[in-house]
Amino acid sequence: FDALAVSFLRTVQPLDNTWSWHVSPRPHGRCFLMKRVSRCTQHKPSSFTDLSPDSISDVIEEEDPASAPIPSSSKTITYEYHVVYGVSYQVPVLYFNAWDDTGMLPFEDISSDIREGVLISQGEHPVLGVPFFFVHPCQTKDFMNEIIGSGMKPANYLVAWMSNVFPAVGVHDPLPYAALIL
Repeated sequence: FDALAVSFLRTVQPLDNTWSWHVSPRPHGRCFLMKRVSRCTQHKPSSFTDLSPDSISDVIEEEDPASAPIPSSSKTITYEYHVVYGVSYQVPVLYFNAWDDTGMLPFEDISSDIREGVLISQGEHPVLGVPFFFVHPCQTKDFMNEIIGSGMKPANYLVAWMSNVFPAVGVHDPLPYAALIL
């Protein structure tokens, strides 16, 4: 896994510098790939009761309050994705978390990004020892055997895995990596 991950990192750095390689500080520690992405989302209050007092005074000052647009506010959500070698299933495992300026987001706040049918669990990150969500690896070996059976070179295993797993959790940027597996 480490050799594939480092090779992947060297290859994608010119395309995408949001990836990094992390080594555990623990003796004989494990390593993982990390990608951090921040997204700015627009939040539009659903009713006038959701407005702040400042926003209400702005609406009242309008000539026609009935046609006043409901102000929106933006919120930055930071997602962190870790690709870790799963010892139990002997496949890569995607761990992820998301937070905003108030702290970690619960699953309910990020579940809209998850494709239906994808099994997400929460557990201790195997390298960092802190809670993370992760895509359960129980089906990984089966679907990757189908891909490998189609004649794919083993060196592209990680890219093929990412191209299948990342979109399932709302990350759509592995597409530039597809050129690496051709």
